[in-house]
Amino acid sequence: MNLRQLQLTPDNFITNTNISFDILQFRPNDIGHGVMAQHMFPNNFGVSVVQNGAGKRGLYGNIENDTFEVAILEGQDADSAILTYSTHLTDDVLGYQTIDKVTNIMRQVYELKKNVT
Repeated sequence: MNLRQLQLTPDNFITNTNISFDILQFRPNDIGHGVMAQHMFPNNFGVSVVQNGAGKRGLYGNIENDTFEVAILEGQDADSAILTYSTHLTDDVLGYQTIDKVTNIMRQVYELKKNVT
């Protein structure tokens, strides 16, 4: 199943203040019987946001305390993106993040400079 993504273009996206948790489109996740969402930005970076289901383990985010695990992605699109630890934001996944913290991380990821090879 492909993830549907909000396509951010100059016409519908002006500043990173438009970025929020609300643009994430969650789907079921077999790991932890919870949910997951991926969102890519025009700079070829994105986020993967996951959460365990009730009473489940395996991820660093849980529905009982409304927290999420966030990983930073790098790639052309959500289908080809891979986890990256090469940014100044983190060298691992970010565990137990609140909705407000996820929004803040998303805005920081949006501001990352595109890698040019």
